[in-house]
Amino acid sequence: MIHMRRRLLPGETEPPSKGSLKRGALEIRSLAERLAATGGARWDRPLDLPENIIEALAMARRLPAGSARARQVGYVAKLLRKLDGAAIHDRMLELEAEQRLEARKHQKGAVDGPHGKIEP
Repeated sequence: MIHMRRRLLPGETEPPSKGSLKRGALEIRSLAERLAATGGARWDRPLDLPENIIEALAMARRLPAGSARARQVGYVAKLLRKLDGAAIHDRMLELEAEQRLEARKHQKGAVDGPHGKIEP
């Protein structure tokens, strides 16, 4: 059977390609996996996630690695599709950068000591 594309009406935009839809779904799935792998409420609240997503992430974090966890992460991805995934991803990157900065400050403080350089 030959499938023909229908003609676009004037002013109508071309629909997204199947490949771009799949790439978008994979990006959302990857975001859901990262959220499930990160450390709990410390991340969920600053990201301003809805309560149902926070609960689904908490369930995913409690499950051991395997098919049940994969299904739960898929459910989280489904819920995330209804939100602006790019905004959540950007905020997550900001939080990760803040966390790295805090870790560097902590490491520097441990080497220098709380009151400056420690003389041998």
